[in-house]
Amino acid sequence: MSAPINITRLKPSDSAKITNGLKDPNFLSSLVASFCSYLESLSAPSAVDEDDVIRITLQLKAAGLWDKVSAPALEHRFSRHTDSKVWESFREALGFQSTMHPPNDAVIEAAYALLHSRKPSGFERSSVAEQDILRRTGKALKTFGLPDPLRLRHLFYQAHVGVVESSTGHFVVIKPDDGSDRITVDVGKLRMFKLSDLHAGDRVTYSVKRSSMEIVKLSKP
Repeated sequence: MSAPINITRLKPSDSAKITNGLKDPNFLSSLVASFCSYLESLSAPSAVDEDDVIRITLQLKAAGLWDKVSAPALEHRFSRHTDSKVWESFREALGFQSTMHPPNDAVIEAAYALLHSRKPSGFERSSVAEQDILRRTGKALKTFGLPDPLRLRHLFYQAHVGVVESSTGHFVVIKPDDGSDRITVDVGKLRMFKLSDLHAGDRVTYSVKRSSMEIVKLSKP
């Protein structure tokens, strides 16, 4: 296995690897996460640190990263975790002004999740496609020495505990304990979760797909 790429000491061979890996969104997210992890480590940047930020940013530019990832969106997403002087150096290197409403970027969201989202307390068996994403992302993460790719699982599902708020002949409304949005379940779907019925006041655990808020697991504790 090749040695992990050190984002702070990029060699010409590393730049070539990065350029070749930019077509893989999992590699791309891992690269962005590695770069932002370094930026966040500069809690009180010195002049030398600021020069390094410019140098690394320009090296990544030469490798083609900023053609694939929105630099303003990156700053917007990670700004609260990073010293403002770091972003001043970042903008100086790329020659842009900070924007108030940068576009959404799926790669940046995945990188942010790698660094700042907690591992979920529960996780359903993922689909074949999702397992493949995790497997390929795992390989990319190892390239940069980043954490266990299982931390990405929360991108697909979110587990909740709640109480049945109301139950009619057609729908069950569940109120989650964490204050998030209520979820409505067609009573016809209870059978697929091996439940005959639910009544107001019943405690339940459930999981939903983040992409659609579709409920994928429902049970009584």
